[in-house]
Parts: sequence; C-alpha cells; structure tokens
Amino acid sequence: MHWPDRLAAKPVLCTFALFLSGCVNPTQPIHDKLMDEIESKVVMPGRAEPLHHYARAYAYGPNNAVVAAYFIPSAESDNRWCNRARAEGAEDGQLALFCSPPVGMVSGERRWFKHLPFETDGGCSWIEIEFDLTTRVIEYAVCHGEV
Repeated sequence: MHWPDRLAAKPVLCTFALFLSGCVNPTQPIHDKLMDEIESKVVMPGRAEPLHHYARAYAYGPNNAVVAAYFIPSAESDNRWCNRARAEGAEDGQLALFCSPPVGMVSGERRWFKHLPFETDGGCSWIEIEFDLTTRVIEYAVCHGEV
C-alpha cells in the first residue's frame, strides 16, 4: 500500500470503529437472555391474547425482580395519555407505552427500560408480570387490576 492510500484508509477505519463502539450496548445480551427466559416461562392469563399480540416492556423492579408490562398497542391511543407523557418529558418509556405507533411500541416488539410506568386500567389488554431473579420463577402474570 502506498503512503497516500494509507492516509485515505485511516478516516474510514476510524469512522467504522466509532460506529461499532456506539452501537454496542453491553447490557443488551443480558437483557435479551432475561426476556427470552421470562417469555419461555410465562403462562398467559386465561382471558389474554397470545403472546405475540402484545408489546412487551421490561425493567428491573424491587426485591431482586424483573417487572414487565405486556400490552396490546392501540392504533388510536387515547391522546390524553400520550400528550401527558410528552408534557412530562417522555422519560423511561412513557411515549413507548402510552402513544400509538409509530412513536409507541407495536405488537411483538419488546424493549428494556430503566423504569416502567404502569397503566391504571386495561383488563387483559395490559398484563403485569413479576419474575424473581433469585428463584427464576414467575411470581405472577395477571391481567391488570387482578394482582
């Protein structure tokens, strides 16, 4: 390789290295494994839809647990919840959970959040789940309001 060729290749290699370093989330593989484990063990409540109908949001909860909210996204969400989430800064997944797609989550999608906001209503369109990290057991998976 000639001197000018080596100089031309350096910016490309540096840009590629920066691109790779920015794309890697070190906790993503851990979160993916936890979500896979929970989804393989969860028994959906009797009145619930099949798992793939739900968007699935996860976060670490209290008492060494993972908490999850499985919900059926609405094509036409209640704009009051979405607008409130936007007004409050859309922190920790509020837009993802309370706004309709494409801003919000879609059926079959799953994400990990720092904290989960919880719905005040919803029946089996909103399922609450708690997974104990010590025993590796799902403590509950219930339609909202039945905990």
